[in-house]
This record gives sequence, structure tokens and C-alpha cells, in this order.
Amino acid sequence: MADAIFSNIRIERRVKQVVEKIIEKQSVVIHQLSASEAEQRSYYRLLHNPRLQTSQIISYLQADCARQVEVGAHYLVFQDTTQPNFERNRRNISDQQQLGVIGDKQSLGFFLHPSLVVQADTGRCLGYSHVQVWSREAMAPDRKQRQYQKQPIEEKESYRWIQAAQASKQVLAKASALTIICDREGDISELFLQVPDNQTHLLVRS
Repeated sequence: MADAIFSNIRIERRVKQVVEKIIEKQSVVIHQLSASEAEQRSYYRLLHNPRLQTSQIISYLQADCARQVEVGAHYLVFQDTTQPNFERNRRNISDQQQLGVIGDKQSLGFFLHPSLVVQADTGRCLGYSHVQVWSREAMAPDRKQRQYQKQPIEEKESYRWIQAAQASKQVLAKASALTIICDREGDISELFLQVPDNQTHLLVRS
């Protein structure tokens, strides 16, 4: 599974180790995941390795999720968006290439839209069927300047709800039924037009 995702066997092993530690420790804090200073340094080296890309980590999570799907089972897919905020650490971040501003239009950070998969009858968590990461430029045009209402859905950030649903359908293709669950941000007509089928259902807060 991971051989086609990572270009280096050592990176593959280390990523798998970190994922297992996160599940075991229920934490993403490096100091809490590490049993020793040497292990801690190895995790930091992994995160700073230019050969490890965000897209590879996402592909690994999706493949691991797909591996656990049981034929004929029903799965719940929870979508939502969060905004990691690094403003108070701005001075300590030397490489801000993949960062931008978040919802307040000034704080340093990025947007993260994951889709968490849970088996409907048992509550067992499989992991993530999709993860989308993006950032906004500080001087990007606002909705009025972009004529937001006239933009096709594919050019809007709200398209993430559809992309996540479609990607989840592919990852969970062996399932008999999917129920995709969104908050009121996902209450957009295009989602209802493009996503539901005989296998896929929507539950959206209005």
C-alpha cells in the first residue's frame, strides 16, 4: 500500500510509526509521542524532510482507511473545516510558504477540511477518507470583488464539501451505504445535486 506513496522506505516506516504513536497516545504533540530524545529528534527530522509531502500523508491516510472497509457495511462520513492558528508563533516560523491568513483575514495559519469515517453499527473509527488543505493570500480579493455569486461552484472554497464527498465515495466504494454528514456550511444546492445516489445519503444541518 505505502510502497507506491512514499519514495523512501525509511520515510514509510517512520510515518507508520508516528501514526501508530498518535493513535496509541491520543496526542499529536511530539514530546508526548516520543519515548526518548533520540526518538523525538527523528520525528522532527521526518516532519522537516523535503521528500515528505502533505499529499503523500493524505494518500497514506486514505489508503489505510480503504484497507479497513468491510464489504456491505454502512459508514458515516463526518466533514468539517478547522483553522489552525500560528499567529503567536509567527516570529519562530522561518518558512511560511504554505501558510496564509485564516478567517479573521490577518492571523497566520491555514484551512483544514478532513472527512472522518466511522462504522455506523459499531462506532469503529477507520480514519480519514479525504483531507483538504489550503491557505488564503492576505491581499486576496473579497467576495464582492470576485463577484462570488456569479462564480461557478468549482471556483469557490465551498466546493470542498463536494470534493470531500466524491473522494470519500471512491475510498469507501466497497461499502453498501454511506451517510455524509455536514454542518450548515455544507447546505449548498450543488452538494445535493451531485453527491447522492443509491448508495450515498446526505445529512446536513440547515
